[in-house]
Amino acid sequence: MVKVWFVRESPEPTRGGPAYELPLKSCIETIGLAEYHWISGPEQTLRFGHQASRLGGIADYRHVVCEIEGAEAGTSGWRAGFYRVDLAPAEAVDRLGPPRKP
Repeated sequence: MVKVWFVRESPEPTRGGPAYELPLKSCIETIGLAEYHWISGPEQTLRFGHQASRLGGIADYRHVVCEIEGAEAGTSGWRAGFYRVDLAPAEAVDRLGPPRKP
């Protein structure tokens, strides 16, 4: 399963758990996940935007990031790590339906 996160531009980019956990095929077909969206390996904590901003905790989510863990990567042939999809969080919700409760 692929974890789909909504991420802020702040020192605290996420809260709670992922918005969705979906099969890789669903991510590809529904939100357009592609191998070229890869941005980093799993050992890095992703950060976007200006990290000194105090508004980050109240700002809206800005990015949709898919996390593919080692086991899923091994069976699918994709790299383990994080992939940034070319959608806004609102567009992802339109395509996938309401996210999981935190």
